[in-house]
Amino acid sequence: MESAIHEFMMKHGMHPELLDMEAHFNAFRETMRRGLSGEPSSLMMIPSYMTLDGKITEGLSTAALDAGGTNLRIGLCAAENGTCRVVNSELLPMLGTEERIDAPAFFAQLAKLVQPYLSNTDRLGFCFSFPAEITPDLDGIVLGFNKEVQIDGASGAYLCRELDQALLPYGKALGCYAVVNDTVAALLGGYGSTDPDQYDGYIGMILGTGMNCCYTEHPENIKKLSDLSGGSMIINIEAGGYDGFPVGDFDEAYDRRSANPGDHLFEKMVSGGYLNEIAWETICGAVEEGILSPSVKETLSECLWTKDICEFLLDPGTGFIHDRIAGSDDRTALYTLFDLLLDRAARLVAVSLTAIMDQGDIGKTPEKPTCIVVEGSTFQKSPVYQQKIRRYLDEFCSNVHHRYYAFTSVKDANILGAAVAAMLR
Repeated sequence: MESAIHEFMMKHGMHPELLDMEAHFNAFRETMRRGLSGEPSSLMMIPSYMTLDGKITEGLSTAALDAGGTNLRIGLCAAENGTCRVVNSELLPMLGTEERIDAPAFFAQLAKLVQPYLSNTDRLGFCFSFPAEITPDLDGIVLGFNKEVQIDGASGAYLCRELDQALLPYGKALGCYAVVNDTVAALLGGYGSTDPDQYDGYIGMILGTGMNCCYTEHPENIKKLSDLSGGSMIINIEAGGYDGFPVGDFDEAYDRRSANPGDHLFEKMVSGGYLNEIAWETICGAVEEGILSPSVKETLSECLWTKDICEFLLDPGTGFIHDRIAGSDDRTALYTLFDLLLDRAARLVAVSLTAIMDQGDIGKTPEKPTCIVVEGSTFQKSPVYQQKIRRYLDEFCSNVHHRYYAFTSVKDANILGAAVAAMLR
């Protein structure tokens, strides 16, 4: 049975061994280079205008905002003993999730909420997890809202300029501000919580419902920007949009019925929001070809989630899938299919991270590795997936390309990263 499953995955272009990791490492890095040069590229390589040149001054405090698809977190952060910490904060529903509002109401409500945290500081860091164009002065131009957030008329607004105006009735003003996206905030949260002297560069990675990376890049390589000086700038890769990895039949089957056909192909192959969909298409194909019993498709219809897949791979003898699938042959076949899909995903993540380290010329020695600050439940809550990613990074990144890494995760990374962005101004 196992050999039949491997043949099935090979035939449909889904087997991890079909991936030439070296060839795709070169292709990913070349696509990064094109994006940095302003050439057509599926990797946007968006400048954050944030550098790691500055030092975080001891005792410095800043207000911080973290606006996400579900929650709005507001807090006060301070630099103490060489790191940044959250002094106090509150968690609220994101504005526009409970009722539709317009842009003036959004900024008025935001000002009312944040002004108490500006009593002893005029600094504000803003992690904005929606489409935005970051400007050289570290403001953010809103490109739109998504994730069920309903705010009308905000497109084109400058986040901090508008918020600054909305703070006038409270006698407050922003003397210094910085807007970053959630991936850049993750990197900065790690930077502000670790000793930079221990590392040779930083990568921020989100691997949860979606997938993205950012990293520190040398200014001379950012050819689409002119007259850059200073140290390395953080580049938001928008890695999930990469379209250079080979897609199989079941990738294509899901992509055709997805909300964004042809878009974010890499993200669909590796992130928690989509792995279950790829697995479902694989199950449907396996049932058609007699690899799985028809009852598997009927039983798992509309109730297969990535967390269930990861839990099943961790312990196939218990859990949701074990309990729902009666036949041992079907459970064994499912285990092999899921393991191959996760193995392929781990190889793709390892290839991309290796290319990022190589492009940024970071992580050159084991003594000073790249610090990969990783956020996202798909990575954090799936030991099997995480173990596979580490395995291929060890084998391919470290043993072949002599780039070295250390994963770290930071509590409150987004709000801390927003604060660090303002502190480094």
